[in-house]
Amino acid sequence: MADPTYTPDIIATDPVPDSEVCSITDVGCLADWCLDQVAALGLWFFEKILNGLAAVVESIPVPSWASNIGSLHIPAEIGWFAEAFQLNNGVAILVSAYTLRFIIRRIPVIG
Repeated sequence: MADPTYTPDIIATDPVPDSEVCSITDVGCLADWCLDQVAALGLWFFEKILNGLAAVVESIPVPSWASNIGSLHIPAEIGWFAEAFQLNNGVAILVSAYTLRFIIRRIPVIG
């Protein structure tokens, strides 16, 4: 016969810590839950907007001139000068500088 006062050392279900338990009358906990739900709704809405924007961009057809762009070759002389002057790094720096300038100009106090 089993002992009625015996309690096992391992409990099948983990109890919820006291820090995560909220009572119905706890207004602060309810406010935190509401703020979490509003943040989740905002993220869900932002995700749907980005997915819609991605679908619009993906539906743009590829122009006919871009279909054979992989078959274009740069002559060896131009490639040598591009490598010697490190045009790949220079173009990357210029594009990022113009992008940063564009973003800074949109800030009302700074730009």
